[in-house]
Amino acid sequence: MNTTYTTTMKTVFIFIFTSLLLSQSFASERSSIQGLSLANTVVANTGGLDAIGINPARLIRFERPIDGDHLDEDYTELPHVTFSLLPAFSLNFGTDLINYDIYSKYFTGEIVNGKKVGKSLSDADKKDVLSIFPSGIAETHLDFEARLFGITLHNNSFGSIGFSVSERFNMNFDLSKDFLRFPLYGLDSLGSEYDFNGTTINAISLREYALTYAYNFDKFPIPVADEYISNFAAGISVKYVQGLAYIDVDKYNVKVGERAVRDEYGYTNLSIYGDADLHFISSKASLFDSGKSFTPFPHDAGKGIGFDIGVSFEALSGVRFGASVVDIGSVEWTKNVVEGKIKSHLTGVTSINSQEDRDSIEAFVDRIQKDLEDFKGDTISSVTTSLPTALYLGAAWMQGIPYVGNCLLAVQYKQGFNDVPGNTTRPRFSVGAEYRPWTFLPLRMGTAFGGKDRFSIGAGLGFDFYYWNLDIGSENISYMFVPSGFHQVSFGMAMKIRI
Repeated sequence: MNTTYTTTMKTVFIFIFTSLLLSQSFASERSSIQGLSLANTVVANTGGLDAIGINPARLIRFERPIDGDHLDEDYTELPHVTFSLLPAFSLNFGTDLINYDIYSKYFTGEIVNGKKVGKSLSDADKKDVLSIFPSGIAETHLDFEARLFGITLHNNSFGSIGFSVSERFNMNFDLSKDFLRFPLYGLDSLGSEYDFNGTTINAISLREYALTYAYNFDKFPIPVADEYISNFAAGISVKYVQGLAYIDVDKYNVKVGERAVRDEYGYTNLSIYGDADLHFISSKASLFDSGKSFTPFPHDAGKGIGFDIGVSFEALSGVRFGASVVDIGSVEWTKNVVEGKIKSHLTGVTSINSQEDRDSIEAFVDRIQKDLEDFKGDTISSVTTSLPTALYLGAAWMQGIPYVGNCLLAVQYKQGFNDVPGNTTRPRFSVGAEYRPWTFLPLRMGTAFGGKDRFSIGAGLGFDFYYWNLDIGSENISYMFVPSGFHQVSFGMAMKIRI
C-alpha cells in the first residue's frame, strides 16, 4: 500500500500547491477601509469617495462632521473635491485549513525517551484533526481590492460625481475532507472508498473603471412621504470592467478506494479502483504570459459592463437608512479561453507488487496531476461570468453628545445572489460602532455573523482632518488575541485629500 499512499498524496499536494499558485499568479467582498473597522458595515454610514462600489447614493455625503456637536454637514463649508493621495487597499484572507492548535498537538511529534518521534494518532485524535473540515469541506478565500485612483466632485446644485479605477482579485478554494481522511486511515482490506467531490477552485482578476453620480432631493419625491423622509438621495454607478484572468474548476468528481472481490476459485482478492471526472474553464490576459513585462494598462482577456444603484434617506428622528444593489452585470471572456475535461479511470488492480499494477496506478495519478498543473484543454470562443451581485440593507444612528463626542451605531444585512469569487449566497448580518472623542479621531469596532467568514470582529481608527484623512482597519482582529485559533487575517488602509 505504500506506493498507492505515496502517489495519492502526491496528487493531493500538487492540487493544493496549484491552487495556492493561482492565488499568487492572478493578483473582497466590497468594503471601504472605514467599513473594515466596522466589520464591513457600510451601506448607510460610509460616504464620499468610499461609497463608490458600495452605495452610490452615499456619494453626496462627506466623510466627517464639522464639529463635535452637530452631525448635519453644511456642504458649503466643506471642500468640494476629494481624491486618493495613495492607492487604497484592503486584504481579507480566511481559511479552515490553518489551525495552530491542531498542528502543534498532532503534527509536531512527541518526546519519547528524550527524543522527538512522530505521534501515533488514535481514532479520537483523527476525528479531532478532521474537525477543521466543517460539513466535510474546508474553505479558503482570498479577497484583495485596491483603488488605484479616485476622485469626487460635490456640488449642491447639480449633485455629486465620482470616478475611480480599482483592481479586484478574488479566489475561493474548497477542499474535501477525504483529502486528509485518506492519508489518516489509508486503504482498508475490508473495503474503503474516498470521495473528493465538493473540491473547487475559482479565481478572478478584474479592473473596474467606475463613473458614479448621486443627487440629494432633500425631500422624498413622492409628496405623501415628504413629511416623514428627509435628505433623500439616489445614485448610480456605471462600470466598464476589464477581465484580466479567470479560472474555475467547477467539476471535481474523483473517487478512489479498495474493495474485496472473489475470483472463480472462491479466493478473496483486493481490487484498487479510481475514477476521475474534472471540468474547468480558464482565460487570461497576455500580462500573465511568461516573459511579459509589467504594464499599467494591460490588454484584457474579457470585458463587460456593470451597474450599482442605491438610495439613502433619513427618517425616525435622524436615523439614516441605506439600500443598494451592486455589481449588476457580467464579463464576457474572449481571449485565451480554454475548456479542460479530465477523465481518468483505474480498475482491475489487485496487487501493488507487480510492476504492471504499479504502472497503472502511476498512470492514473499522473494523468490528473499533469492536467491540473498545466490547466490545458481545448480552446473555445468565449465564456460569460456574472459579477458578484449583492443586496445591502442598513441603518445608522448618529448623535453628538456634548463633552463626550460623536457616536455612531450602524447595522447591516447583506445578501449575495450568486456563488462566484468575491461573493456568497450565505446571508451576513453585521453591527458597527464609531466613537469620536475628538472630531479628528474616529475609533471604530464591529462584529459580523454569516457570509464567507462566518464570524469576525473588526476594529480600526482614523485621523480625520479638514483637508487630509487617513483610515486604518481590519475586519478581523481576534487572531491578535487568540493566535492559536487563527483562521482569518484582514487589513486595509486609505489616504485622501480634500481641496
